[in-house]
Amino acid sequence: MIKQSSLYDTAYYNDIKEGSLESARQLVPVIMQFIQPTSVVDIGCGIGTWLSVFEQIGIKDIAGMDGAHVKQEILLIDKKKFIAVDFSKGFATSKKYDLAVCLEVAEHIQPEYATNFISSLCEAADLVLFSAALPGQGGTQHVNEQYPSYWAALFQKNGFVAYDVLRKIIWNNKKVDTCYRQNIFFAVKEKEAEKYPAISSVQKGIWDIVHPEHFQRKEEILVSYQRVLRTPFHTVWHFIKKTGKFLFRKKS
Repeated sequence: MIKQSSLYDTAYYNDIKEGSLESARQLVPVIMQFIQPTSVVDIGCGIGTWLSVFEQIGIKDIAGMDGAHVKQEILLIDKKKFIAVDFSKGFATSKKYDLAVCLEVAEHIQPEYATNFISSLCEAADLVLFSAALPGQGGTQHVNEQYPSYWAALFQKNGFVAYDVLRKIIWNNKKVDTCYRQNIFFAVKEKEAEKYPAISSVQKGIWDIVHPEHFQRKEEILVSYQRVLRTPFHTVWHFIKKTGKFLFRKKS
């Protein structure tokens, strides 16, 4: 088994930091049009990029939860507000928050633990901001890529309903990472839906759709492989070039 610390190291978080921060800066004001939380917990917070933006707009009651592999010296939030957990065993927050955030995390959870993970998430807040990688999206250690309807069904088992109110607003905002524009939705506890009229007034449910930019990237990858594999000669030559570049980097 590969240690998470070797996959999610400082370099990994540095690579995604700016994109995540800019996405949060664009999206948090949009989220605040629908809700005005005074407390936020981020499940799978990484180094706390999204929480840091919530803090910047004045929400001080925050908490972040992620694996023990996250190095505290690179956190963007106070280390006292970070809690190390093993999500495969489920998790529990110390209290119920106004908003639970879980973005591009659930695809990292083994399928057999997905139900418990969503149940734990529903215990953290009556309102959840959620997104997870869909099939073929790709990424580091994705073990359960699913369409949004899969996750919506798990939320439904906990009495939560999915509302697709954000994507139409941010769909064409290129400052927001494609994964969020493609996958994000609210899950609201059905018995408490009247507390969130700006969300619950919209038709329930979520569409399984692929963003054109994601589709285009996958198509470009496919075309590049088709070029490489069009003849045995091109395949061998591609392999030689890749091996040569690897050996050169290793020597240098």
